[in-house]
Amino acid sequence: MDNASLAEEIITDTKNESIEENEIIGKVAQYKQTLAEYQEKEDYIGGIYYYDEEIGFNSDPELIDLREKLVDDYIRQEVKIADGLLTDSDADAAIEEIEKAERMLPDDRWEKCIEYYQSVMPKSLALMSPYFTEGKGRYISIGKDTTFTNVIPYDQFGNEYNTAIQFKDGIREGGNTLTMKYNLDRKYTSLTGIVTENKSFTTTTGPNLADTYLAIYCDEELIYKSQMVDDEMRPQDISIDVTGVLDLRIDYIGNYEVLLNDPVLYPENLSEPLYEHLGEVIDL
Repeated sequence: MDNASLAEEIITDTKNESIEENEIIGKVAQYKQTLAEYQEKEDYIGGIYYYDEEIGFNSDPELIDLREKLVDDYIRQEVKIADGLLTDSDADAAIEEIEKAERMLPDDRWEKCIEYYQSVMPKSLALMSPYFTEGKGRYISIGKDTTFTNVIPYDQFGNEYNTAIQFKDGIREGGNTLTMKYNLDRKYTSLTGIVTENKSFTTTTGPNLADTYLAIYCDEELIYKSQMVDDEMRPQDISIDVTGVLDLRIDYIGNYEVLLNDPVLYPENLSEPLYEHLGEVIDL
């Protein structure tokens, strides 16, 4: 090949490369414009799907950044919706919204959002495990969402409750006392519940039937001691300030079967929206 032919071939190749480069630049510009339109319409999930289906092969860093922004904005959008579904007693609707968003767009950050919503809701003490127990008395959690979900808590007057911690003596094991401790980690402000006798308990007469009561301690300070629990005792409502408390201790002493019904802990940031703290909870 002579020099003239070689030069002409080089010029042709250069022109073709230039055309291809211009086509790529034009396509990238078109992609950016389309993504900007999705962004403007706040159709973030639509923009993400468009990127994954039409642009996913393209490694242009600006396009990658645009997708990341769409994902972040979609998370913000869904959290705002979930916040609007929060109530003072229920985060189920908010969590369902986040779970739906996770199905639309898998992302590890959704789990952190769910954990946050769970943390700002009232929590049943009956569904928590004590980190320390001592004594030969016995306890089980009964009622809704517990291991014994088919056992409905009733007091001796026939009142029904959702959940309960049931305390029993351990006479067969040689004792009738029990101490339980829970780690509250200073996350709660109050504990409420209702102390009653268990409806299914059958009393007996004789010297072995000891005085029965519950006592509650906050960081080892006695805060509440129930009336003596017996067949005649009316349900006793409790409401205890646990603000700043690390350890919650419950002592059971006696022979009667006692129920601590619907024991609920209320968090310090009850039903507080996630959006205000989103940057602290997840990486955005």
